[in-house]
Amino acid sequence: MQWLVVTGILGISFNYGFVSSGDLIQVAVGAGARPSVAGYLALTVVFCTGSIPNLGYTLYRLKHNHRGGALLASGFFLPNAALRSLAAALWYGGVLLYGMATTNVGRLGPSLGFGVYIGMTVLFGNVIGWLIGEWRGPAGASFAAW
Repeated sequence: MQWLVVTGILGISFNYGFVSSGDLIQVAVGAGARPSVAGYLALTVVFCTGSIPNLGYTLYRLKHNHRGGALLASGFFLPNAALRSLAAALWYGGVLLYGMATTNVGRLGPSLGFGVYIGMTVLFGNVIGWLIGEWRGPAGASFAAW
C-alpha cells in the first residue's frame, strides 16, 4: 500500500513541474519560442532530472543482485532496448502533445489535460493489451475485474 501512495504522489510530479515552471516558459517565449511549444523546455528539465533516480535505482539493483552480466549475455538486452526506446518515444510524443494542448486550453488546461491524458493512457494501454493477447489465460476473477 505504501508503494501505491509513493508512486501516486511521484506520478504527478511531472505535471507539477510543468505547471510550476511559468518563469522558464516565459523566458522561452521571450527568446522567440511559440507559446504552444515553450513548455517543452520545462518538460525537458523535468524529465532529465526525473530520470536520475530511475537510472540510479536500476543500476543499483543490477549491481546489488549481480545481474548486469547476465542481462548483457542473455541476448535479450538489445531487442528489449529497442522496444524500450520505441515505448519511450511514443510516451514522450504523447506528453509533448499533452503539453501543447494544455497551453491552448487556458488556466485549467494542465489539470483537465492531465486527467484526460492519464485516463486515455490507461484506456488505450488496456485495449492494446487485450488486442495483442496480453489478457489471454488470466484467472476468471482477474478478467472479470478488467
